[in-house]
Amino acid sequence: MMQTYKFPESEKVFLDMLNQIFEIEKKLEKIQETNTIARNLTNIKNLFETRLYEKSQSGLTVHNPLGEAYDQTR
Repeated sequence: MMQTYKFPESEKVFLDMLNQIFEIEKKLEKIQETNTIARNLTNIKNLFETRLYEKSQSGLTVHNPLGEAYDQTR
């Protein structure tokens, strides 16, 4: 069973940042020569997954579910 994490108000800025990353990725799909921008976005997502919560023993997985079938167990 997947564990649920409730973000404190002070950390909701991180969700806003991730939402902006996903928006940029959607826009990247429409342009050519995206390698350098995509690499920067990947680096930012890796920071969220590996460095942001390294002291708390809980981590984040950055995954954009757009286009996937909805599942209530997610």
